[in-house]
Amino acid sequence: MEESLFWLIYSYLVFVIIFGTMIAFWFYIESLQSLSPKETSLLGNLEPLSAVLTTVFWLNEPFGFFQWGYSLYYWDDFIIGIEYRFLSRKIK
Repeated sequence: MEESLFWLIYSYLVFVIIFGTMIAFWFYIESLQSLSPKETSLLGNLEPLSAVLTTVFWLNEPFGFFQWGYSLYYWDDFIIGIEYRFLSRKIK
């Protein structure tokens, strides 16, 4: 019984390494050929945001101190984007 559990655990580990890491990273690298740097940066920043939202709403974890600090990171990007749009219109 223990030996079959041992191989089952290692097969799951290999599955996560190959499909959860290597193939996902390969897709990311391949997408860089067809996306602009702006789109790549935006999509790269959405992954942690989706992880926080999934944790809070799906897993019912509390939105704590560190999550509030992380949300400030996104508000900072939002404010910089608005200022950039406002200043670029003002210059023209």
